Amino acid sequence: MAMHSRNSKRKIEVLEFLEQDRLPIPSSLKVDSEDDEDSDVCNSDSDHDEDVQDPVREKLSKTPGIFTDVGNADGWKIVDVAALVLYLAKSTGVADSALNKFLKLFALVADTPRHRHDEHAKFPCSVHRLHSLLKIDAQSDQQIYYICPATTSGRRRGEQDKVEARCGFRLRRMEECCNYKCPACGSIWDRKVLGKDGNHVVTIPLSQVLTSTLRRFGQFVSPLATTSENNPSEIMNDVLRAREMGLERNDIAILLHSDGAVINKSTAKKLYLTFLQCPNIPLNIRANHWTLVSVWVGADWELPKDRECFLLELSKQLKPGNPTHDPIQWTNKEKEHVSSDAYVVAYLADTPERTSLNGQLSHSAGQGCLYCLQIAECMSHRMCFKYDPTAELKTHAQVLQQTEQWEADDQRTRKARLKQRETQGFKRPSLINNWAKFDAIKVPVHAYILPYVGFCIDCMHAVDEGVAKFLLEMLVEKDSILNTWRELAKMDRLYLQIAVTGNSNRNVRSLRHYKYFKAHELRFFLQHAAPYVTKDFVPKKFYKTICLASRLAFQCTKDNISAADVLELKSLCDRFMTAFQSSFGVEHMKYSIHLMSHLWYAVELYGPLQIVSCYGPEDHIGKITRKVKGRNNITKHIMNAAVMLNKSTELLHTMSLEGGDRDYRVLQAMCCVQGLPRGHYISHGLDGTCRLTGKAIVLGAEDLALMDLINSFAESTFQLRQCFLFRRAAAETGIFLRAGEDDHATCRNESIVMDDQGVVLRITHIIGVLSEGLSKVVATFVCGRQMVQKTVTDMPTVGTRSVLVPHIFAVSSSDTFIIRKTASIYRQLVVLFHDETHGTALVSPPSNRFRPT
Repeated sequence: MAMHSRNSKRKIEVLEFLEQDRLPIPSSLKVDSEDDEDSDVCNSDSDHDEDVQDPVREKLSKTPGIFTDVGNADGWKIVDVAALVLYLAKSTGVADSALNKFLKLFALVADTPRHRHDEHAKFPCSVHRLHSLLKIDAQSDQQIYYICPATTSGRRRGEQDKVEARCGFRLRRMEECCNYKCPACGSIWDRKVLGKDGNHVVTIPLSQVLTSTLRRFGQFVSPLATTSENNPSEIMNDVLRAREMGLERNDIAILLHSDGAVINKSTAKKLYLTFLQCPNIPLNIRANHWTLVSVWVGADWELPKDRECFLLELSKQLKPGNPTHDPIQWTNKEKEHVSSDAYVVAYLADTPERTSLNGQLSHSAGQGCLYCLQIAECMSHRMCFKYDPTAELKTHAQVLQQTEQWEADDQRTRKARLKQRETQGFKRPSLINNWAKFDAIKVPVHAYILPYVGFCIDCMHAVDEGVAKFLLEMLVEKDSILNTWRELAKMDRLYLQIAVTGNSNRNVRSLRHYKYFKAHELRFFLQHAAPYVTKDFVPKKFYKTICLASRLAFQCTKDNISAADVLELKSLCDRFMTAFQSSFGVEHMKYSIHLMSHLWYAVELYGPLQIVSCYGPEDHIGKITRKVKGRNNITKHIMNAAVMLNKSTELLHTMSLEGGDRDYRVLQAMCCVQGLPRGHYISHGLDGTCRLTGKAIVLGAEDLALMDLINSFAESTFQLRQCFLFRRAAAETGIFLRAGEDDHATCRNESIVMDDQGVVLRITHIIGVLSEGLSKVVATFVCGRQMVQKTVTDMPTVGTRSVLVPHIFAVSSSDTFIIRKTASIYRQLVVLFHDETHGTALVSPPSNRFRPT
């Protein structure tokens, strides 16, 4: 009986196995009699079971293994998995030694045969084989520049102790041997010594970087001559500056940024990195894409003295006629294969970095103001002020008087006044003298021709880190202007109830932790929360200063800024400085506060401040710093990891575009490791890509009214079976949308949104319309109730906490049911207060689309 039960069980397993692919079932298996007790039908050693074994062998030979090397839509390819593993390892900072151990484990599992007929290519068991499979060589594109490590000791002015200093100039290779010679001090060095950290800089040719970038994003780039100024997805300021420089139709513009970061405070080990961005790419696509082009690692005191020479060598590669010049080959939005030259249109920097790269000496803007940040510095790219620590601080009225006097003087008087304040000239020749067309733009400013500012100072740092943090310090610290801690507790309670937008990476934190706030948290407090939470808790003078600072933070970061907006900003700057001086006195009007007086001038030159903000590349610096902390990374390893990450990202992007022959699970995995929204329902269009997530629910008979509304809005005749409801969507503009009933489970607002016409609605339905064969998404819509802006008298509940700032307003739900395309939804709103009983809310929209606070 035991043998009979085993044979019966095995017969059932074989039947189930054959039925999976509907193979013919042998007659010996169709009849189940009691006389099979001694039957050897399923015995692999018997001679009379060929009718069973032949179909089984055929089934096993057709069963795919873990991987398939052919274009099978239902299988994984080794290249797909290898690219995913490499991207995930480099994006999370996994070292090659740890990746080797994981690859050995993956190879052991993948290469173990599932059956006798399982044959496939071997999975790479090491990082070297992984690179060979993907045809990636990180070091083939790199260039190394060596710097002189000679040290000298001497005393600085005003100091008694000797300080060691490094020569730090670029070495030139000697023709007669493999050694390198310093042109400054004449010392000769061997290559073994120069291979240590601090003695070399690793770079990537800019042509390689731009070629890789445009291979990914060239399909979104329009020629400069045909760029529409009315298209909000284009970058108004960068494209306009490129046109004023006289660039050709297919020329490429680039932005540069350099900055440093401390890796280890105890050893003073520091990074110095340079990033590149292509402003031809629309802002919604390239906003967070900065490519690393040079790396230096060493002690703080070893920082190269002429570090701009490496940028100079990089930029020389872009000059036609240079031996290393290599035109960029790419395909634009019109499917044209073009060959382009590249030009530096702007350099994003903070004040010290701009001063160094521009060949100037530092100055004190707050103590020697004569159009402090722009007029004197930008004139011939060399003027600056002497630093006088004993200078008397000037009031805002005195600054305005100096400005009026400057504007009234003739050119000879101005020249004489500037000569009195001039220092002893350059540190070295300015970097920008070697950038083609960089100084081609000249604009009249106050009847005096000045070169257009190509070194864009990041004024958002001063607004966030200076003004916002100062106001928080005045609120929170024990010697602040508040009377009791009870008032601070009430303010804190109001602040913690604010619903942030869905794209924020963290909820609000207590005001008492303001010292640990990130830059976007400080900007969020100043722009959205400060006028609301401080209402009725602070003196009127202080509250007026807070409201003016909030309006300034909103106005200077709008999407598009006109000449009228600049005039309004100038008036706001004057009012803010007067109110601040009245509240806190002249002694608190330091550099960041003084900069607010000329914030309008920076906006007039640069446009919206978020366009020239350094927050984007500095975010990448933070990511690289976090990866190298705790490991003894050297310069070459950091660049190798960055190159591998860029190439694996490009490889995944190419695989996603060629996704027609890949299983949808493979494409989902690619989206997962890159942090993209996943889902089967994806709509591709001219406005971008919309991804619908969650369970798809088909519309029922009770939704006929909604179906009629969709057809009338789209002017189409969609069928009921084509329309599906979804819980969430990643819209074309990059924001997440969520149905209102599902929004209560989160701490963020994704349902109260604003469209491109400024209409506020609360989303109740997210709808995806599929094609006739239900094979692809053809249209995406959101439906909801319109929310109408109300006055204070109409809304007593919200009116108790109302504020008199134009960009913060109250809305109330109406009975009007409206429908919009997902591509027309531009902004999520910050909900300061929400009364669900009366359907009212106090909201504050972000000032811009692509870098919302």
